[in-house]
Amino acid sequence: MSKGIRCLGLAWLFALVLLLGAAPSRAEAPVERFGVPGPLHLDGQAFHFAWSSHPYPHFYKQEYLPEGQALASYGQMLMIDVLLGEAGPRELAQAKVAELEARKAADPVVNYDLIEKADGSSYVLDFVVSGRTPGGEPIVEWNAYRYEVLPGAAVMLGISRRGYGHEGARSFLVDEMKPRRQAWISELARLDMPAIALPAP
Repeated sequence: MSKGIRCLGLAWLFALVLLLGAAPSRAEAPVERFGVPGPLHLDGQAFHFAWSSHPYPHFYKQEYLPEGQALASYGQMLMIDVLLGEAGPRELAQAKVAELEARKAADPVVNYDLIEKADGSSYVLDFVVSGRTPGGEPIVEWNAYRYEVLPGAAVMLGISRRGYGHEGARSFLVDEMKPRRQAWISELARLDMPAIALPAP
């Protein structure tokens, strides 16, 4: 059941938005830091470790792709983000919501829904954004982020799916996302959280 969440202090929220909204370069070599080399499995699909980043001292990212897919043109992706420290799933979810609200000014496709578990221990945020490839091809991207707490850290387990090109984006929204969105969210919510070995701060 969805529940409203109060606003964070602006300074703290702004810092989180900068942190979680950053797009570090994929030029760095991927280093597996969580003890989760994969493959991970969702909806009958195996996802293999493809990329990682450590853009800030307390923030880590890892991404997983189906075999044969590339980071620049993926159709599906699984992600794990870890933020060391006192911030919990509520703060991370609300920071992402703030980022999406700010994005609306330039991206009319933006839409989202935030669901809080009854005991407040986790949140699931699903959202749609749009953009373009470096060559100018339209992209529509749907994501679902599941935020939970670990001792000394907050973790995000997420899935991303994309459609490319005018027809591909339309087909993705109408034929894939619309009829399957709730099933995708349920699958992510049921997925066992990987046993993550937290990096040293």
